[in-house]
Amino acid sequence: MAKKYYWLKLDKKFFNNPEIKILRRIAGGDTYTLIYLEMMLLSLENDGYLFFEGMGENISDEIAVILNEEKENVDVLLAFLKSKKLIEINETNDELYINTITEMIGTETESARKMRRFRTKESPVLLEKGSHCDSHVTECDTEKEIELEKELEKEKDIVPQSETIPPYKTIIDYLNDKAGTKYRSSSKDTQKHIKARFNNSFTLEDFKTVIDNKVFEWGNNSKMSVYLRPKTLFGTKFESYLNQKGGGESAIFSEDDNKFSNAPVTDDDTLPF
Repeated sequence: MAKKYYWLKLDKKFFNNPEIKILRRIAGGDTYTLIYLEMMLLSLENDGYLFFEGMGENISDEIAVILNEEKENVDVLLAFLKSKKLIEINETNDELYINTITEMIGTETESARKMRRFRTKESPVLLEKGSHCDSHVTECDTEKEIELEKELEKEKDIVPQSETIPPYKTIIDYLNDKAGTKYRSSSKDTQKHIKARFNNSFTLEDFKTVIDNKVFEWGNNSKMSVYLRPKTLFGTKFESYLNQKGGGESAIFSEDDNKFSNAPVTDDDTLPF
């Protein structure tokens, strides 16, 4: 996978926003503002999301540990940001989303960075050759535009599909809503299965279809409902579940509704469906 760099594009009017002005006026406001910016930087690779990984007592404590800040300061800041609707905190899934960050994320692949550095090194040489273009300005400009377009097209081809961040939260929220479960989208194992299927070119709608099919089939069966989990639904049998006809009970359950009622819970690979 090509290495990717992220940065925060801070608007020049950022400190003139009413919320930031109010934040800076309260005692310790400059510290809170700095922590807010640190949180933004921390969330860049996840499109504005911060996930609780279990390193602290809660997400607030964990942010304090990661940023090496006082927990009391983080608590005050989160309460302020939440009151101003600058963040959303999902207590169930231990997730925090920074609402204002979407338009502030900048990205660049390793290849793009190398190309930019190459152009910087090349610029003195181009200046020496400038006289060559003096009498043919339009022609030279056109040639440069064509070369730039070719470079941009190459850059698009270099970026692998796997760099697209799957909508983990949307998928897991849909599963929890349909199956009555409480899985967390921040789980590395869950993200691994979802990303693997996205790398196989499956879509968000495909995930919802699989969830609907299997909830309809297993939801009312106490023994099989344990398999309504990311590991099973989004595993190697995902395509089979997606193409399941009828969206309802399979022939296995139609023939004998209690066939698996006394069967032990087993690994996914041994499931007969």
